[in-house]
Amino acid sequence: MTAHRARAYGLRVSALLWVILGGCTMIPPVRPNVLFIVIDALRADHLGFAGYQHPTSPCLDILAAEGTAFTTATAQAPFTMTSMPSLLSGRYPGSTFRWTRIELADFGMQNAVVLGEGIGLLPAYLYRRGYTTGAFTANPVVANQIRGIRAHFDHFDDQLRHRWTLDSAQNLNRLAHQWIRSLGDAPWFCYLHYMDVHDPYYPPAEFARRFAPSFEKFPEPTRPWMNELVRRGGPSPAEFGNIVAMYDAGIAYLDHEICAFLDVLASEERTRDLLVVVASDHGEEFMEHGSMGHGQSLHDELLRCPLILWWPGKVPQGLLVETPVSNVDIVPTVLDLVGIRPPAGIEGTSLVRAFRGTIPQGPVFSQTQGFAVRRGRWKLWQRPNGDIRLYDLDGDPGETVNRAAEYPDTLAALTDEVHAWYRGLVRPPMPASEAEGATIDAETVQLLKRLGYVE
Repeated sequence: MTAHRARAYGLRVSALLWVILGGCTMIPPVRPNVLFIVIDALRADHLGFAGYQHPTSPCLDILAAEGTAFTTATAQAPFTMTSMPSLLSGRYPGSTFRWTRIELADFGMQNAVVLGEGIGLLPAYLYRRGYTTGAFTANPVVANQIRGIRAHFDHFDDQLRHRWTLDSAQNLNRLAHQWIRSLGDAPWFCYLHYMDVHDPYYPPAEFARRFAPSFEKFPEPTRPWMNELVRRGGPSPAEFGNIVAMYDAGIAYLDHEICAFLDVLASEERTRDLLVVVASDHGEEFMEHGSMGHGQSLHDELLRCPLILWWPGKVPQGLLVETPVSNVDIVPTVLDLVGIRPPAGIEGTSLVRAFRGTIPQGPVFSQTQGFAVRRGRWKLWQRPNGDIRLYDLDGDPGETVNRAAEYPDTLAALTDEVHAWYRGLVRPPMPASEAEGATIDAETVQLLKRLGYVE
């Protein structure tokens, strides 16, 4: 990524002055284009800038070094269907959508979510200020089981939902680049949702061999295959090593393609005023608590996500923030950076204040699979069956020991806090037209089943 790195280095002096002078949330003189990257199932602790020892993310590490990176951005839910509406709206799941049922070919009625009446998403806010908005997603859940999301974009492309292994990122980038070039000089917002890190972990062989030298052809796994490993007590050491290696190789492949895409944009001088946001909708579990994949708990391996903000001259360079923040903070942060006042109803808080070192350690909430709140060293998780877990993350970052009986005062305070938060959520009405559901083709249904979203 030589071209865009050179531009970033040339702007380091102005970025440093920006930080020294205390930052600014006024409307910028030039509206940036916005590239919003969501990497499905990417856990933060498998990235170099967050401390990982394997070379999975050289490109993202450069973006982090040239911008501002958050190593503990907390997802509001542990799977895509409930996390993405929250991430794109800046609101918690409980105040963003309602559950509904849709008909899937050969499978009958299945769960889905529908955005509530009047819920705004980031692309709609930018559209009102003159942006052209486009979405390119390889995730069939985004396209089919989050009802109402398409209407928030000028252009919505999900044609890759049936083929998101091996070369998915390269093809997604090609489609996005064609769309960006068609816009000329009009300001744009481009949402890219990659699936190359998601199970089944099946990266191109070139990258697989980097992390598993004995790799010949790793059999393409499926979620039932993963579940079978769990049922028999977990993978063997060799199987486990291969699984993690394939996950890391998927990160490395996607990292390479992100770098290549930015190089293309830089060669066309499209990175001069470009805000890049890199986020994840949830993490991934590798037997830390007896399971694999995601969706089954509110443990940190499923909630701790990376977040990178890159805009040379406007976002401070080299700032690494370890204080926990929320994915609901991303929308107000982007709006703040482009000079748009966040509208009423957004529940996240702009992270621009972190540029000045003033970010507080407030509560961080998540839901789906119960409710969780993190405040300082403590994390409380109330599971759907009413069981309550209290973890001391300073002494037990792996969340292995339940301290609820030892610290009753802390338990009571956090329980009251999470219950008060949940009662305060404003639940929007569900549009009747969306609640009626839709029939989805058999090929997409099989893909949803493969991902674990259809039983």
